[in-house]
Amino acid sequence: MGMKGWLHWSAWYFKFSMFMLISVAIMTFFFHIKVGDRAVITYTDPSVTFVFLLLYSLALMTFCFLISTFFSKGTWYILLYAPCKWDGHKSETLNADHAMA
Repeated sequence: MGMKGWLHWSAWYFKFSMFMLISVAIMTFFFHIKVGDRAVITYTDPSVTFVFLLLYSLALMTFCFLISTFFSKGTWYILLYAPCKWDGHKSETLNADHAMA
């Protein structure tokens, strides 16, 4: 790889932090924009919403980095994720009563 491990992890964290910062800014804008006389989040200051969503996204990203250290090979994908993905298509064949149960 040519670089130290901590530098590689820090670069990925910084890169995705910038993506999340942009996403959180857009979400905060749409949550607080007034359509007519109301907004989705009416009584909260936009800066509080922005900080809350930003801290949540950074904590979620840190958790994902933590989980990724447990898996070093792609075989875990086949064992853990793929069965859930294949099972998810059964919901298309259910009628409304069974889907709501």
